[in-house]
Amino acid sequence: MTKTTSQSLKSSPAEKVQALLRLRELIERSKEIEERQSDQRIRFFLTLCTATAAVIGFFLKGDPLLQNEFHLKIYAATAFFILFVYGILTFAQVIWNRRNIEKYNAYIHKLTSTAMRLDSDIKQALLLKDDEADKQKALLARTIKGTLAQFLYVTEALLGLATSLLLADAFSWSPCTTGWIVFSTFVSIVIGLVLWSEYVRRGIAKSTDVASA
Repeated sequence: MTKTTSQSLKSSPAEKVQALLRLRELIERSKEIEERQSDQRIRFFLTLCTATAAVIGFFLKGDPLLQNEFHLKIYAATAFFILFVYGILTFAQVIWNRRNIEKYNAYIHKLTSTAMRLDSDIKQALLLKDDEADKQKALLARTIKGTLAQFLYVTEALLGLATSLLLADAFSWSPCTTGWIVFSTFVSIVIGLVLWSEYVRRGIAKSTDVASA
């Protein structure tokens, strides 16, 4: 009886390590799902923008008689505005996914540290996975404050710009009014998205600290 109990106690650290590794694998799979969802949303948004711009361009430039059509320009402005709103929602969802991904990275790091303390033999293998997690963290920084974010800023600003120009042309605003509204719209969108992403970045940093604790 004593021998059986002793063997059970000796095997418990290994069992704990296996449980930690299985939990880590599940978290990694969840992280991959979040990443795929973000990519799919971005691709769909870009495809939708391209298709909408092509259709609007065809109708506005295909027939010279339609270039001064009031209703057509209003419809085009409405379509661009809807795309703008959808882009905001897409950006928000991508940020939310990235927030979850960073939390997953924090949990993975915590599980890795615990497993390494229980079994030093798996240290090298887990360190290699940690390097991959660090790369994902760098990707997050680029996503929230780098190329992807900048691309979304520009896309959203251009959609707002196109909406303003179409409305100005449809209602025959003066050049001064048009210039002021277009400039204000472009700058406001860019500044608003930059401030929003910075606020989210700080929130992600705080949530990561909590998850790592």
